[in-house]
Amino acid sequence: MTDIQIYVQMVKGKTTAAVSAVVKQALSCPGLYFFAELLATPEIQSLSKADNDKDKITFEVLKLFSAGTYADYAKDKERYDPIVTPGMIAKLREITIVQLASKNRSVAYDSVMKATGISDVRELEDLLIDTITHDLLKGKLDQRARVVEVHGVVGRDVSLQDIPSMIAALEKWEKSCEDSLQAINAVQQECITHYERKEARLKDLDEMKKKTIEGIKLSVAENLQKLGGPSAIDEVMAMMVLGEEEAGRMKARKRGMPENRHFMRGPF
Repeated sequence: MTDIQIYVQMVKGKTTAAVSAVVKQALSCPGLYFFAELLATPEIQSLSKADNDKDKITFEVLKLFSAGTYADYAKDKERYDPIVTPGMIAKLREITIVQLASKNRSVAYDSVMKATGISDVRELEDLLIDTITHDLLKGKLDQRARVVEVHGVVGRDVSLQDIPSMIAALEKWEKSCEDSLQAINAVQQECITHYERKEARLKDLDEMKKKTIEGIKLSVAENLQKLGGPSAIDEVMAMMVLGEEEAGRMKARKRGMPENRHFMRGPF
């Protein structure tokens, strides 16, 4: 069971005062930064209709940590201060950094200082290091350039106000996928067309090759016919297949003549 699930179990069937106390414990819990599951319980929702203003403020503080930022806290600081502790403020500042980093690959120190209400650079860098250490932000500090290079951030609780921007982002991604698919299909069709043209060209070349060979054969046959008829053709084919020496032997056997042997010539 996760930390948030423990707190969800703790508020079940409890009185308004007990629920408010559990909320404060959850907000102060180290390592717990996301509260949507707790906020959705009927017991927590009932705090918004409580007779006690402090219980109502407790509900608003939980909403602030779930979907708000330090700037939202600063706007109504006096209202929240009876509930919010210094430890909670540090946590809210880390959540604010997550919110800021989720929209930018690189965040200037000045932007973070403005968003978190911090004016001291050393204090800011300590806060950024804590945010990284708590696995809320992946990145590194560039002290010379005074920027935070963002490599990744955790996702925050989703509020109703976030839904339109999420839909817009998904629609943009869908359009990008469609464009990529069209580009892939175009390349695929181009490859198919190129292949078909190549196959047709090879077929044409093969036909040309066959016609050329047939033409050469016919021309050779005609010339040999003029020179000596079928016997001349046979002799040439035999030489091509068997070699000149073996063809000579075959010819000699057909004529009843001794085969051509290599003897020493005697004197005449």
